Amino acid sequence: MIGNVPDIITISKWTENRVQDRLIARIISKTIITPGLLHRFNLHPDPLCIVCNENNDISHILLKCRKYASFRVILWNKLNIVEPNITYDVLLSHAFTNKKNLTIFIQALKYFDIS
Repeated sequence: MIGNVPDIITISKWTENRVQDRLIARIISKTIITPGLLHRFNLHPDPLCIVCNENNDISHILLKCRKYASFRVILWNKLNIVEPNITYDVLLSHAFTNKKNLTIFIQALKYFDIS
């Protein structure tokens, strides 16, 4: 366990999919490719979200960006998240509670612009 998030070995038993394991590891470690992360390595000209003018990292994309508000409402409902303003760690603890929530979370990621 990493805080309230199971370790990648536990999660990999749920997914049985190397590509998903890599995606999850990058989400947990906040190293998934976003404009904000690319800018840190001088690989993107602007770290800011064009909609919100905030650092366009994975936390912003999943938790705050207005562009994804409607997707977020659906995801929160499916994960039984009732509080609208949660932290990244709280989101991950809900998403990785069990195999069902993990599947819901992974399927929802396709609606967010992340690599």
